[in-house]
Amino acid sequence: MRTIFKKAKVMKKIVRYGSLGSELRPKYWKRITDQENMLAEVRDLAGLTGADTQSDASSSLYWTIIAKIEAEEAAMEASEEFKKDACNRLTIQIRDEIEKDLHRTKTSARIETKEGQGEMRNVLLAVAYCLPEIGYCQGMNFIASCLIAITDSEEQGFIIFMYLLLKKDMKTLFIPVSTRCDVT
Repeated sequence: MRTIFKKAKVMKKIVRYGSLGSELRPKYWKRITDQENMLAEVRDLAGLTGADTQSDASSSLYWTIIAKIEAEEAAMEASEEFKKDACNRLTIQIRDEIEKDLHRTKTSARIETKEGQGEMRNVLLAVAYCLPEIGYCQGMNFIASCLIAITDSEEQGFIIFMYLLLKKDMKTLFIPVSTRCDVT
């Protein structure tokens, strides 16, 4: 029992004082976010079944969500009625807000590239798709960009972002004020 506490203290110091190497960061985040359970929860939020994804890998789930978003986007472009449909998970307003904030985010050299902005766009759209009651709020772009930079993977950045929102109760920070306050 003592060794577990000792290891936890050592890990806490390593993380707190920034001496966790870049090669260990993704492994550390993957471990602390309990990815197996997170993937199941994200799959449910996205309205996916096990058959929709080829395996339980975060990459497969993430890219399935991205494919659904791209299909919805193609349908929006093809049909004026689809644009007005209230059942769409991602409204034009959400997409526009994300696009505006991509160019304002300058957290790392990677995010300032076209590829980095595409990764951040995907992560933000996937989060908004899975949590339609939140959609997108300013500030999410900075969190997403930092997570992508830390993990070197947009898939991992997405899973960690979802972990923070759902398991660490950050979701309440982004819920619109009118739905959060009880005015009597």
